[in-house]
Amino acid sequence: MNPTGYDLDAIPPPPEPEQPGHHDRITEAVAAHARGWALTRLNGKVPTLSGWQRRPAPSERDVRTWAAAGNVGLRTGRLSGVVIVDEDTAKGGDIVKALGSVPWTPTVLTGGGGRHFYFAAPDPCPGNSAGKLSNHVDVRGEGGQAVYVGSVHPDTGKLYRWADDLGPDDVPLAPLPDDVLERLAQAKPTALTQPVEIPAQRLSKYGQAALERETAAVLAAPEGSRNDALNAAAFNLGQLVAGGVLPQDAVEAELRAAADAAGLPGREVDGTIRSGLIGGALEPRTPPEPKRPKRDDRSSLLIRPETKASKGTGAAKPSVLIPSAHIDNNGEVHEIDTAAFTTTVLDAIPAGEIYRRGEVAGALVGDSGSIEFAPFAGLDGSDDVRHIVDRHVRLTRWVMRKKDPEPVQAFVPCTRDIAGQVRAGAKRHQRIRHLKLITRCPVFLGTEFTLATPGWNAGDGTFYDTTDGVSLDEPDDDTIVRTLEDLVVDFPFRDISDRINFYGLLLTPILRPAIRGNVPIHLIMSELERTGKSKLAEHVLGRIILGKPTPAMQLGGTDEERDKRIIAQLLAGGGLIHADNIGEYLDSAAVASLVTSSTYSGRVLGQSRMVNLPNTLTIVATGNNIRASGEIVKRSVPIRLRPATDQPELRSDFQHPDLPMYIDGVRAAVLAALVTMTRRWIA
Repeated sequence: MNPTGYDLDAIPPPPEPEQPGHHDRITEAVAAHARGWALTRLNGKVPTLSGWQRRPAPSERDVRTWAAAGNVGLRTGRLSGVVIVDEDTAKGGDIVKALGSVPWTPTVLTGGGGRHFYFAAPDPCPGNSAGKLSNHVDVRGEGGQAVYVGSVHPDTGKLYRWADDLGPDDVPLAPLPDDVLERLAQAKPTALTQPVEIPAQRLSKYGQAALERETAAVLAAPEGSRNDALNAAAFNLGQLVAGGVLPQDAVEAELRAAADAAGLPGREVDGTIRSGLIGGALEPRTPPEPKRPKRDDRSSLLIRPETKASKGTGAAKPSVLIPSAHIDNNGEVHEIDTAAFTTTVLDAIPAGEIYRRGEVAGALVGDSGSIEFAPFAGLDGSDDVRHIVDRHVRLTRWVMRKKDPEPVQAFVPCTRDIAGQVRAGAKRHQRIRHLKLITRCPVFLGTEFTLATPGWNAGDGTFYDTTDGVSLDEPDDDTIVRTLEDLVVDFPFRDISDRINFYGLLLTPILRPAIRGNVPIHLIMSELERTGKSKLAEHVLGRIILGKPTPAMQLGGTDEERDKRIIAQLLAGGGLIHADNIGEYLDSAAVASLVTSSTYSGRVLGQSRMVNLPNTLTIVATGNNIRASGEIVKRSVPIRLRPATDQPELRSDFQHPDLPMYIDGVRAAVLAALVTMTRRWIA
């Protein structure tokens, strides 16, 4: 224990830098400490330290450690000199209706769509209240706390941040209006002004853990059920008071503090606590007799063998304790931290269930031949992750039930908060597959130019999605020439160089994974419309490389809109796109970035977050008389068509009038020709 009384050994180590908000949270937490504000450690939104309302202000080392490990909360009231008015905008909270007028004061945009308004704490300081000023407008005062800036909302995965980037160093804390203080006067707490000091020796490990668990349940209870949670906590602790495990004064003090922090009206709290304690006293409870640990018991308790309920059912799912403080059936307390928990869960999930593209976690979906990468849906993807976790892992916690003489491991369904922790851990877990490319044709990988095998190619992050097992027998030179010439016999290339450039376009996706750096954009263009530009890009190129038409992408609009379209294509994991019918002049920062950078940064469609994705695209663009900016034209390959007539749409002399059917029939032969050409070049 350090001089402040916090158990630093029980705090999980700092996560990898990729964790959302990691750097911002540490910076903001240290700045708050320098301001003289007191913080506390949180699990989501709930404090995890016993008796946190009465602990001394933490040291900078404590603050840094907590912020590196997860969320932190600002302790409000006189200790920090801050009162927070919490507006739950999503539920209809209206700060103007509550205060009349809102002074200019530092404001936090919460991850859930609401706002926290920071005010200077007066003396005497009001307590906590829920809806006293107005519906869904709460006050966090003496003995309260609020999730602090840089932390991550457990439901949405979004950061808490200063509005307009203006914090308390930029805008001074405004005082609460006098009329608001008068309305809050009756909410002043009594339990915290003269707290009951609880000597550590009076509480056993079993009693201490029970006290922490029950007060945390009160704090975590949703609005409308907090009084019931308080009554249940008082009943459970009343059993231990009657059994001589806990002193009644300590229980009453902790429950009053938790009720006050949860915003329960003071006039209801004492009666609820008294009722619960009386009921619990009728059923005294003591800790179970310690059992001698078995020689093969695991000390971490993170993974446990199958339970009685799962024996004989064929279930092979490991049981994993959720992050919390647990009291096992030997009466020992075990603290499971988030980092160890997420690592254990991800270890238990079979490889191939979760993939990641850059910083985005998701899964491969679709049938063979049409597989795509799908980011986990929703604001934080938690619903998809919940299904995966519950399918492969049995989440549990140690609980005490009335019918059982000792604590048992009870099943816990995966919550959004837990799913968010697992999803965040997937970004850095070594067993999560880092997907670079999904291909539907044979491709060459790495510096050794090895041919990809069907399915997952771990060394290169490539997934070869094939259903037909394309034959790669090596044709002779004459067969290769005839196959490729017949493939494009109906297209009026301007000269032999343009036709050869198209063959180069066919080879580019096959060699793309082995190419370090970027590949040029191929421009298929003509002086006239309806010369077959789109058919060459969509059907010939697409059906050979993808087994289906090349996905089309419009390059119109602003670069911001182009960014989002490109990010959507990159997220899907494919390697080929067609920019159709571009204007006469191609000048786009988004396209220039695609042909110059190995990664691409942009915003996800429908979201505000930026992502960085590996750039594995081969781009073909079609249009009439295309000109391009200098940055693009230097990185482009022209493929020109010149029809023999001024009315190419009237042509009827096609050797392959049903082009899609013809391409599907010769796809295997063309791929064999292209792979053989590549092999001979390598040799």
